[in-house]
Amino acid sequence: MKGKIMSIEIETKLKRHSLVSYWGGNDNGMCLQVTSKYIDDVGIGAIQLTMVEAAVLASDLIEFVLKEAKRRQDLLREQMAQIKQIEKSVLHEICEIQMHDFDTPELVVKLIEAHCPKTRTMKEGGES
Repeated sequence: MKGKIMSIEIETKLKRHSLVSYWGGNDNGMCLQVTSKYIDDVGIGAIQLTMVEAAVLASDLIEFVLKEAKRRQDLLREQMAQIKQIEKSVLHEICEIQMHDFDTPELVVKLIEAHCPKTRTMKEGGES
């Protein structure tokens, strides 16, 4: 293969892996190698891909990222809904407290002081 570049390091933002394109012969053309920069018990890991394999892997990786991002967003939505329910129930209970139901209203007063507004908040347009 006279006059052809054998391999080219590809710039990547990955910190734990490096990318190199290399000549895979006349049958494969340029290929891609993804190499782990860290040595583990097995040694340095690498995969070599043809252009078609790299395209399929890229598509699979995008699909993984989209599904995982959605899964995490759904978890966050669930957490937010749980927090809303907790807030609703606690604040609802404080709103419904009857002072005359308690011998010592000190705790009730502390809850009301901590969670109830002292003034009406202004609505848009200056109305209260």
